[in-house]
Amino acid sequence: MTKMRKIIKILITSVIIAAIAACTAFAQTMEEAENTLLTSIGIVTDDELYRDGITTRAEFVVYALRMSKQSVSGNKSGPEFTDVAKSYWAYDEISAAYSLGMIKAKSSGRFEPDSPIEANDA
Repeated sequence: MTKMRKIIKILITSVIIAAIAACTAFAQTMEEAENTLLTSIGIVTDDELYRDGITTRAEFVVYALRMSKQSVSGNKSGPEFTDVAKSYWAYDEISAAYSLGMIKAKSSGRFEPDSPIEANDA
């Protein structure tokens, strides 16, 4: 009976390991599919994908504008956020998103463009 228990334990352990491996492979495949979709429809570029694993508030605004197909050039009448200089790489997009009502200041006139995007921000 002890030998049979050992065999059952080995089988169960093998099944668990195989399931974990399958789930990991599936997750990687789904991530690749998502990345391919996002690049093919022009939301992100290959260079933008998971540079550091964190999407900032500014990056999210850029992606949201691309996805909504809103014009940046005609919609730059947003407020002067105290922490977004006109020389900031996404200044035009942030201003456009504000004027379109897509974003608002985080606190005391700040946008915090380099902070990670959080679920309640999206």
